[in-house]
Amino acid sequence: MTELNNHTDKNCLNCGATLSGTFCSQCSQKASISRLSYRTLAFDGIRHFFVAGSPLLRTILGLFRNPGLVAREYIQGRRKTYVGPMKYCLLTAALCVLITKLSFPEGIVLSENMNEAYSQIHIQEAMNQILNFMANYQQPGLLLVLPLHALLLRLFFKGSGHNFSEQLAFSAYLYGQLNLIRLPFIPFGIAEVDILGKIFGLGLPLIFLCWWVIGFNRVKPLSGIIRAIIVHFVFYSCLSILLIVTAFILTAIQA
Repeated sequence: MTELNNHTDKNCLNCGATLSGTFCSQCSQKASISRLSYRTLAFDGIRHFFVAGSPLLRTILGLFRNPGLVAREYIQGRRKTYVGPMKYCLLTAALCVLITKLSFPEGIVLSENMNEAYSQIHIQEAMNQILNFMANYQQPGLLLVLPLHALLLRLFFKGSGHNFSEQLAFSAYLYGQLNLIRLPFIPFGIAEVDILGKIFGLGLPLIFLCWWVIGFNRVKPLSGIIRAIIVHFVFYSCLSILLIVTAFILTAIQA
C-alpha cells in the first residue's frame, strides 16, 4: 500500500476523478492529502461536529432559531448545508440511549404503582414491561412511529404542498431536536418524576409542534396551532392504544 506524503496526484484518492482544483469536483475531498497523523485524525472529528459552519452545528443552531426554515431548505435541495433529518434523529436518539445507560447502568425501573389502573383489565404486568422498556429506549422507539406522525401532518396540512416524505423529514427534525433538549436532564431521572415526565413527554412536543408547523407549512398562526394540537393528541392517543394492544398480545403470549 502506498504511503501518503503530501499527495498531489492528478487523480482524487477517494473516487479517482481527475483533479482540477483544491477540492475534487466529484466527492469534495481535498486534492492535497498528507499522511495521517493524530492531529489530523482529532481535528477531522472535531471539524465535522463542532467547528463553526459544520453541518451538525448549523443544523442544531438553525433548529433553535428558525426550525421551519431549516426543514424547508433541506427539502428544497440544501442537502450539504444541514445534517439529514433521519441521520439527525438517529444520532440524538443514540446519544439519549448512551446517556441513559451511563446514568442508570441497571436501567430505569418505573414504579409499579403507576400502572395500577391496568390491573382492572389484567395487563398490568405486561404494561410494566412495556413502559420500563420505553423509559430506557423511548427515543429509538419513537423512530418506529414517526411515519404515523408524518401521515397525520400530511392529512391535516394538505394545503401546504408537502408530501408524506417531506412531512416525515419535518417530524424527524422535530423529535431529533427534542431528544437533544432532553439530554442534559436524563441523569436526573426525568422518566421517574411525574411532572417532568409529562412536560418532556407531552408538553414540549406540543409546544414545539405548534411553533414549527407555522414556519414549515406556512399557515396562519391560529390555524396552524389548532391543527397542530389535533395532530398531537391524535398521535399520542394512537400510541396509547398501540401500547394497550401490545400489552394484551404480550399477556396472551405469556399466559
